[in-house]
Amino acid sequence: MIAAFDQVSKHFQTTDAVRDLSLTLPTHGIIAIMGPSGCGKTTILQMLAGLTAPSSGSITCDASQIAYVFQEPRLLPWRTVLDNVLLAKARKGAPPSHTATEWLEAVGLGDCIHRYPEELSGGMRQRVSIARALYCDSDLLLLDEPFHGLDEGNKQRIISLIREARRGEDTLTVMVTHDREEAFALADQVLVFEGAPASDYRYENNKGANP
Repeated sequence: MIAAFDQVSKHFQTTDAVRDLSLTLPTHGIIAIMGPSGCGKTTILQMLAGLTAPSSGSITCDASQIAYVFQEPRLLPWRTVLDNVLLAKARKGAPPSHTATEWLEAVGLGDCIHRYPEELSGGMRQRVSIARALYCDSDLLLLDEPFHGLDEGNKQRIISLIREARRGEDTLTVMVTHDREEAFALADQVLVFEGAPASDYRYENNKGANP
């Protein structure tokens, strides 16, 4: 798939989050985005998802389906854990590669499928959000600080799960993180912004990435 920014800027009142950014992402794999606070990392994800429009420049993204995991879980409180996952739609109407229950079991919540979000901890709700995103089988998965609220054991479990689920040649995963260890544990490449607003960057290949 193609995901590219051409001279993109994003202004919020008197603040520039992104300035004249030209960037072409790899066609597949897992990319982590790092940089100082306020450099526009989350804004880049939101523009790529079409949740906010650039102030200038153009964005090309030919993903047929996008899944997004936000920093905070976004679950419907009146629906059960299972029903929240089932809200996701499989790509191109195809049957999902795994059932919603299987994904919940994979994130360690197989015994919680009939519970409601208010009955879960923040970390558990985040794992429901991740299970829902993976259930989509989307060609573009966007992760914004996805391990927020997870203990170390569950973080490592989810990192391994995402790497296994997203290693196909027709999928791209882009994660924003402030944690270098998380970035290099998950990503094939790390895109590092040099300062704020987001403009100049460099790529660091993760030679230690798991196959």
